Amino acid sequence: MARGVFKTEGEARQFIEEEGLEWMYDTGSIKFAPDAHGNLFPNNEILLPAGFGKTTIMRLMLDMEAHDNPNSRNQNIFKNLAEAHAMSSVVRQDLQSPKAIEMFGDPVPRDGAWSNDRFSLAQRVWGDVRDNFEFYGTNSDAPLGKRSDRVNSDDVETPDTARTTDACEKLIEWFATGPMTSAKPLWVKDKNGRIEIPKKLDWPARLYWGHNNWGTIFHPRGLHSYLANHPNYNYVRLDCYSDRQQKQSLDDRMLTAEELHDKARGGILIFNKRYRNIALDPAEMSFQEHWIRGGDTITLSNQTVHYDGCLDKMYSYKMSKEGWKLYLGFDPATGSTTRFAAYSAYVLVGVPPLDPEAELECYLVDFLKLQTDYSRQLDILLDGNAQLGIEGFIGTYDLTQVTLEKNNHGMMAVGDDRVKPYIASGLIKASYTGTNKLDPVIGVPAMAQMVENGHFHLPYATAADQEKTETFITDMVEFHPMRDKRDLVMALWLATIPVRGLKNKYRAWSSGKRFVSPLSRARMRA
Repeated sequence: MARGVFKTEGEARQFIEEEGLEWMYDTGSIKFAPDAHGNLFPNNEILLPAGFGKTTIMRLMLDMEAHDNPNSRNQNIFKNLAEAHAMSSVVRQDLQSPKAIEMFGDPVPRDGAWSNDRFSLAQRVWGDVRDNFEFYGTNSDAPLGKRSDRVNSDDVETPDTARTTDACEKLIEWFATGPMTSAKPLWVKDKNGRIEIPKKLDWPARLYWGHNNWGTIFHPRGLHSYLANHPNYNYVRLDCYSDRQQKQSLDDRMLTAEELHDKARGGILIFNKRYRNIALDPAEMSFQEHWIRGGDTITLSNQTVHYDGCLDKMYSYKMSKEGWKLYLGFDPATGSTTRFAAYSAYVLVGVPPLDPEAELECYLVDFLKLQTDYSRQLDILLDGNAQLGIEGFIGTYDLTQVTLEKNNHGMMAVGDDRVKPYIASGLIKASYTGTNKLDPVIGVPAMAQMVENGHFHLPYATAADQEKTETFITDMVEFHPMRDKRDLVMALWLATIPVRGLKNKYRAWSSGKRFVSPLSRARMRA
């Protein structure tokens, strides 16, 4: 796609199917931009994860372009002039390698440009004021108003150019008034809209004049996001993982899945930008990662603030003490296991006896997030299924209350004969959640203070605890009130609904009558 080899969306989709690349739809994104005639625009926004050879690919693309079409005019833009010159130098070295000269001839012209800033090829047969390859840094006036056949930009969005919304808008404006208007053929079109390329030129018979923007995203309103949503740009986003379960690396030769997991622990939002091409603005998130992990942070007013964090290194999963009240939140899903379907989520929290002089402490006791059919979802919620090796939450724990989301897929569960006895007893309470889930007082945002103050305890005692908790942390940090609805966060919110009412900040936990399941009674008798 980056070289215009596909004329239509159908050709591109056929290639993806024949090459077994459908996995890109599971973890990445692909969008085709056809024109009024059904042909793909030759502009491409391509996001690749850091550490997976994106600059090397850019280098190979320029090498191929020089050999494939020595008459094309290529405008190449990098984050700064030093990076541009470095690429120019290495490409010229490639073109002068003994094997390249043997196959394509000596590329160095006897008279003409051959420098870091620009160079032309000896094989060129069509003269023009612009060279075959010109190299520029961003936010420079040098490339403005200069025509080309192809513009290639690599890693131009950086922490500096995407530091603020104003910086993002400045870079977008620079591209919109310069590089995005540069690519244009030298020749006129015939009555059918085809470019009248001189017959003496050996010009590749494919789409050509356009812009390729390569890089890794840094800001949700930066240049990459702008081009990803542009109607004239095809869009490809690759994740560092090639599966939804995040068990397989995009390329083990570059970074293994284990190495990627280690990098994620250094900061989820930063990891998402660098390696997953998912940009989220920390200021818009319901839960800040430094609240969860703890430590010192510098505020906008240059003050140091310390957070105790929520990682409890003395606490493991399934630990609960006498007197704790246990609350389960269940967010059901369709039962579909397609890549487009949501997950069913179960979150169990424990609350120690309330100290009138202290703030409420809440412990994550257990959680589960999976895609499975409706019957298995109920097995997991209720008394389990011994034949399938499933332990049910109600059968395993003496719960004070279960809160089940009854809108959408939960309506089926509310009316199920297996669930009705638990509803009648008061153990399961159905909760209709609409816009109230985002309410700052009673919705998900209301849990933020508990997390910020370090009163939500996440198991972190063992390596197994830490690995499991990182999944939960990811859902918390990535939860965005207006975009993504993470399943575990919704189940956590459902579990904490009974909290509404008690004291100042967190209100009361209701002390409803405890329902003991038949399996639990049998265990107690034993």
